[in-house]
Amino acid sequence: MGKSSETSHQDRHGRDGPKIGSALLVGLIFFSVSGGPFGMEVAVRAGGPLLAIVGFVTFSLIWSVPEAAMTTELSIAFPEAAGFSAWTNAAFGPFWSFLNASMSYISGVLDNAVYPVLLLSYVSANDEVETLSPPVYWVSVVGMTAAMAWVTWRGLDLNGGACLALTALTLLPVLALCAIGAPQVTPSNWLLGPPDRSAPNPLAEASQFSGLEEEEGGGLPGGQGGERARGGLGDVKWRPLLNVLFWNLNYYDSASAFAGDCAEPAKTFPKAMAISVVLVPLSYLLPLLVATGAAPDAPYCDGCLVSIAGELSGLWLRVWLTAAAAVACVGQFIAEMASDSFQLMGMADQGQLPACLAQRSSHGTPTVGVLLSAAGVVLVSRLQFTAIIELVNVTYLVAELIEFAAFVKLRQVAWDSGAPLGAWTIPLVSTPRAAALFFAPAALFLLLVLLSSSWLSWGFALGAVLATCLVYALCCAARDDGWCDFRPTQEDWSVSRDPEAVQAVVRLVKKGSKKGFTRRRASEAASHLETGLLPRALPAGELPTPCSTLLDGSGPERGGGLGGGL
Repeated sequence: MGKSSETSHQDRHGRDGPKIGSALLVGLIFFSVSGGPFGMEVAVRAGGPLLAIVGFVTFSLIWSVPEAAMTTELSIAFPEAAGFSAWTNAAFGPFWSFLNASMSYISGVLDNAVYPVLLLSYVSANDEVETLSPPVYWVSVVGMTAAMAWVTWRGLDLNGGACLALTALTLLPVLALCAIGAPQVTPSNWLLGPPDRSAPNPLAEASQFSGLEEEEGGGLPGGQGGERARGGLGDVKWRPLLNVLFWNLNYYDSASAFAGDCAEPAKTFPKAMAISVVLVPLSYLLPLLVATGAAPDAPYCDGCLVSIAGELSGLWLRVWLTAAAAVACVGQFIAEMASDSFQLMGMADQGQLPACLAQRSSHGTPTVGVLLSAAGVVLVSRLQFTAIIELVNVTYLVAELIEFAAFVKLRQVAWDSGAPLGAWTIPLVSTPRAAALFFAPAALFLLLVLLSSSWLSWGFALGAVLATCLVYALCCAARDDGWCDFRPTQEDWSVSRDPEAVQAVVRLVKKGSKKGFTRRRASEAASHLETGLLPRALPAGELPTPCSTLLDGSGPERGGGLGGGL
């Protein structure tokens, strides 16, 4: 079924062996998914304290737990850098694997583009980013991106340890906020609904990162000086509420890209995921309960948690929490870029992308993958925060639906064969029907997020899917016709496993590229005749043998012949 052992991974790359233990994996997962409570404030603004609290509890159970459990079982069964693309290939073939990996990669790069700008906002007094001159802005963003990309490139032992240390640094001031704010909590405030959108709003002071909740009109009415009018369900901003909940609770599957570098995945993953699936929700819920219980009428814009901390305890905690938020941006960037670049390397390992992406640095990291991911981050860093979050979600949920379907299919295969997929199986989810029921609530949540998305986001996702189909066909043609170097493709990654419609498109692209190749060679031959590089004393219409073989396409695919290889 395409499984790869830990030993073969070591042998193939000539490395000393995996080096990520449970503690380092917890740090990577924490920052891949969360990075602390920063960003959860918009959920309160969109739906009020009650819906925000219920949302984080409910969706942690129906979304995060199934995703984490799936990632654990299949990362143990497929311990390789290809991660979730290996699962989907085993279930459906390389095309669906390529689509899944591409949509996840696009989502990851978009998501990572948020963090350098957020970090810049924290170190430049939040609202001053928009006033920075273009040279200062770009030098800052490129410099921050380059520095954090270097940490990623330096190796999983360094950035895994960095994420673990940053986890502690991020959570310490959050724990201080909870301890200091707890005596000021009024539990009845947790039951408050959304703000009344028809009430006047004297505090229309959203930062450049808070547009998500403003796009549908009306911010949180009132100020901190008194109680605010509360509305009903009609006042809930469902799109930002769902998008923020999803954005804050997803990406557990990104840990699968580290499975090939883990020490004993069968022991490491269950322990690390069990810790993470408790740590992440608590990192949101505890400060959320304290903030909404003690200051329900505060302006819950993105980043306003630091202001609330200042109101509850003083300037010292506000400064400390601001520093923690900046640290969280660094940790989230490192974890996300590591996952994205290793995913590219894993696909190249399987012959689905050019071989240059499979090359590891002396630190065991994919150099080209890190550079490509960093370039993508810089290119999209000027997009609005609101647009980025929705595009991140809509592309990611396409990948997740494919992964859920792959898990159910693999469960059916395991059930039919009578053998488990790997050394660990999700408890009470041993049959295909149980697997489908287990993921049904999560799949409904994904569809709910999709239906709440804008038409622009739908269009972007459709464009990304179509572009991925074209890139897949071009990669198949490039591999088969020798346009550039690819690693050997194993039988279970062969295009012959793809749907017939996909194979037909691949054949069409290869045929079109071959015609273009023939026309280019004909043009070169004619040019050589004009310049005298080929003899003219030949019968009309006849060319020397090397040229005729090139013109009819029967010549060598790479090297040799007129003009050399591609």
